[in-house]
Amino acid sequence: MIRHLRKHYTDVKIEKPEFTMWQLIIKKGMPPTRKIRYCCDYLKERGGYDRRVLTGIRKEESSARSRRYYVETCYKHRLKTFVHPIFDWTTEEVWEYTHDRGLPVCSLYQHQDRIGCVMCPMASIKKRKAEAAMFPGFYRAYVNYHALKDVACS
Repeated sequence: MIRHLRKHYTDVKIEKPEFTMWQLIIKKGMPPTRKIRYCCDYLKERGGYDRRVLTGIRKEESSARSRRYYVETCYKHRLKTFVHPIFDWTTEEVWEYTHDRGLPVCSLYQHQDRIGCVMCPMASIKKRKAEAAMFPGFYRAYVNYHALKDVACS
């Protein structure tokens, strides 16, 4: 996704997190789980203070997202506001808009209708199995996180 953004949307500001996912796993001693989901704080939700953060979430994506609003104040950092401009759009409307305007589409969407973090513990088991098949090297590193420590220290 980052390569796609840098190539096609050079005006988008990409904030690099302090730690990579692999460094976080080593630091925390385990991959994130549904109950211990430290990755979002470090990798997705930092930054954006004193400004509006545009997202692509849509209420159609999940029952939890359907209860959200077009504009939300971050509950952790009151100076950050999230704006979800396509909140009410269907999947079909997203693709129609993209196609009609000839917008470049990230290759990750070739296999999925929505994307998120690979191996996210909040994703369904079916989705994680599909990601493990699509990204076997990533999956092996994620599952064998103890080996990451050896690689990081060598």
